[in-house]
Amino acid sequence: MDISNIGDADTGEFEPTHPKTGEKLGIVFTLAGSQHPKRRGLMRAYKRQVRQQVNRAGGKIRLEEDPDVDFDHDTDYLVTCTLDWMGLDYKGQTPYPYSAENARRLFEDSERAWFRVQILEALNQQDLFIASSSGA
Repeated sequence: MDISNIGDADTGEFEPTHPKTGEKLGIVFTLAGSQHPKRRGLMRAYKRQVRQQVNRAGGKIRLEEDPDVDFDHDTDYLVTCTLDWMGLDYKGQTPYPYSAENARRLFEDSERAWFRVQILEALNQQDLFIASSSGA
């Protein structure tokens, strides 16, 4: 098989499900794939930051001690990788318009942790971000 017919796509779509019933919610998120410029830029910046921290610590890897930093890092990742959504209503606003600020509010909502987890997991689903020019 010629694998040149199968490539990484810049974006993919994901439809979250109800956390109990598994039913699709009718909301479609457009997410940045691993090769999307925004996602690549953020990941490179994080890697540079880690390298600087390791160099300052004399080559020793030190795990971040504050879980709030991890939460903020994941939130930045979610906001950067969420490019759009359709069909989302939130806190009485119908529709809830996409913007980076609205994405941040949504992903920081402690009562919607299940939602945050689903989007984080979707970003790791490689099959969402594969383009095929053949029927493969």
